[in-house]
Amino acid sequence: MANSIGTAYVSQIACIEGKNSIELSNCDLSAAAGGNRQDNGDYVDLGGVFIYQSMSGDADVGTSTFTAKDSVLSILSDSDCYESAPMFHVTNTKAIINLEKTELNFGSGTLLDVSGQSQWGTVGSNGGELTFNAKDETLDGNIIVDSISSLNMTLSSTSYVGTINPSDDFGQTDVVIKSGSDWTLDGDSHISSLENNGEINYNGHTLYVNGVAYTESNPYN
Repeated sequence: MANSIGTAYVSQIACIEGKNSIELSNCDLSAAAGGNRQDNGDYVDLGGVFIYQSMSGDADVGTSTFTAKDSVLSILSDSDCYESAPMFHVTNTKAIINLEKTELNFGSGTLLDVSGQSQWGTVGSNGGELTFNAKDETLDGNIIVDSISSLNMTLSSTSYVGTINPSDDFGQTDVVIKSGSDWTLDGDSHISSLENNGEINYNGHTLYVNGVAYTESNPYN
């Protein structure tokens, strides 16, 4: 979809199930980010963009792909979900998210939620597997990868401010910071591996890589 403006007043900006894809170019899209599936009264499918596999048979199992370039994606500030919905939520599927020169507006403080939910797949093995590529981006928000999920994140010409896995109970999380990119920590963070050719601003916090406190003078590897 290209050169489009639109608002979803109840649902997510976009929802992808299974082996399907969405590509946006020069779009301005907003949504309330609400869901329709609850567990003990709490919605488990909130998100600006929700990517999942229901296993119901109406979408092939495979890798979901979401791409946005030169666009604006927003969760409505007057939405009941504004302070709780992550910008991107991935569960029970493999997914690729590509962002380039795209503005994100959301109020939860959670940029990525990659986690298992009780409503899809087999609990305990229904996490998300996300490859996240950001190019020419300014990103702000925390990233959560639960213990049954994984994230491979690459920052290219991108500035990111946030905490990745504030708890030491997390899934495989691999981060690549390319030359010309930077990450400013907003809290203690835990990742599995790091390839750093850019800049890390610790901001008074500690980055643990594979369980070891990391600095440029004492890298974990």
